[in-house]
Amino acid sequence: MPEKVATFSANGGPLEVEIVIGQIKRGNFEISLFDRNGENLQVEEDRNGRGISYKYLLEPTLEVLNGALLMWNVIIKAATTQVGQRWSVTLIVTQDGRPIEDGIIPNSGDFEIVTIMDDEMRLRSR
Repeated sequence: MPEKVATFSANGGPLEVEIVIGQIKRGNFEISLFDRNGENLQVEEDRNGRGISYKYLLEPTLEVLNGALLMWNVIIKAATTQVGQRWSVTLIVTQDGRPIEDGIIPNSGDFEIVTIMDDEMRLRSR
């Protein structure tokens, strides 16, 4: 699968990342940020309630974020084990209040008793 690349403006404001766990599911999540050399720059983790989004400021400078790798994983849980349930997780990277180019990554699927999903994107400046 080709690498997902999201592009931000080198002259814009700081980047924020938002994670939304939907379809009335709860999830424990971790968002990790690594610089282009693989050094871990920032980790955010939390427990999400139903349909709530969480936003985090990416702390490094835009120069440092150029080439950085953003990774996230979510352990998704449901209140019941009813057959036919679905889950969704959307990650959105914004700059100056708007999503950056290719900065919205939706994921969804059929729910199992506990579902684990992970994804990643490379950040590039223009």
